[in-house]
Amino acid sequence: ASADDSSSSSDSTSTILIWSIVTILACIPMTLSSIYKEMALSGSETQIDPIFLNGWVAWYQFLFSFPLTIPAGMATGILPSELPANIWDGIKCYLGISTITGGCHPDDLCSESPLYVN
Repeated sequence: ASADDSSSSSDSTSTILIWSIVTILACIPMTLSSIYKEMALSGSETQIDPIFLNGWVAWYQFLFSFPLTIPAGMATGILPSELPANIWDGIKCYLGISTITGGCHPDDLCSESPLYVN
């Protein structure tokens, strides 16, 4: 085995470790949200409609997702200036329009994307 093989294996291991930690940390807000919903919807003093509560949760998730796209993009090698084009390509793929037609990973399943996302 060459030195390049061992360094790429080390890089792969550190990448797996980093994304494992990110996934674990992502459970914290999800857990807090579940606890709040349970408290708000169970026998508390104020009664909240579940649809109304889920609407507010979705709104805050939508608002917080945009600022977090910058560090998430940078972690995967996407520059902040490339984010709008990537988001637009993702929207088009969701609507069934393939945006990457060449290269080693073409968008050949964009027509089925609503099935996988929803």
